[in-house]
Amino acid sequence: MTKEDPSQSAYRDKRIIWGEERTVVVYISEKLKAGQIRGTYQMLENKERELKELQLALLSTKAKKYERNELEAKIINLLKGQYIKQLILWSLEEISEGRYQLQFVIDQDKLQEIEEQAGLRIIMTDHHDWDSEKIIKTYQGQAEIEHAFKNLKNPYHLTLKPQFHWTDQKIIVHYFICMLGYLLSAIIWREAKTKASFNGTLDTLLDTLNNVRLATLLEDTKTRGRIKASYKLEEMTNEEKQIVEALSIIDFHERRPKLNGVGVYI
Repeated sequence: MTKEDPSQSAYRDKRIIWGEERTVVVYISEKLKAGQIRGTYQMLENKERELKELQLALLSTKAKKYERNELEAKIINLLKGQYIKQLILWSLEEISEGRYQLQFVIDQDKLQEIEEQAGLRIIMTDHHDWDSEKIIKTYQGQAEIEHAFKNLKNPYHLTLKPQFHWTDQKIIVHYFICMLGYLLSAIIWREAKTKASFNGTLDTLLDTLNNVRLATLLEDTKTRGRIKASYKLEEMTNEEKQIVEALSIIDFHERRPKLNGVGVYI
């Protein structure tokens, strides 16, 4: 049982694993459980459809004649997949020479057993002083770290490579700028999720913002002098407008920042 979620039970013990003492925590991940059950039902549905197609084909008057071992091998190959061989019970009845009738049924007791066992997570650590809740949360936090590395390898946004630098000093600066860009993007992503209920990935957010374009309007004058330029956002989708408003940049072109006295736009 964890402090944050009292309904979540966890088994904890110390064992010698790979020659070292480890703290082992076993718990049920509801997210993993839901995914595993959903995947099992999807696979089961596909296999049922394939078996029904074979069942009808065997009953056809033009059905191919089989040797029993040949047909059994075909069915066994069709039933490949996690849990499928345990879940689908089948039999063949020879109705005439070389012709068979296929019968199959879903083992509901086994299906319920698999559902009850789904979502099992086993974590081991040498941080014996950590409580179970901290061990579980630290493990779950790995997904966020892996997601960050995935974004930094994305060839379209935020990628670290190619770097086109060879000296240590320039490589360090390059990596610093890339990490700074990722940090700023992650902050924008968080703002979009909390303020605009954005459910997409960081990559999707950057693609969406890339579609927001600023048009430059040049005023045609008959007198000499510098041409007057004004700026206006092009039409946006509802999602784009919602994100831009949440990030408080919908009127950013009207309050242009200046860096050392130099305007952002020409």
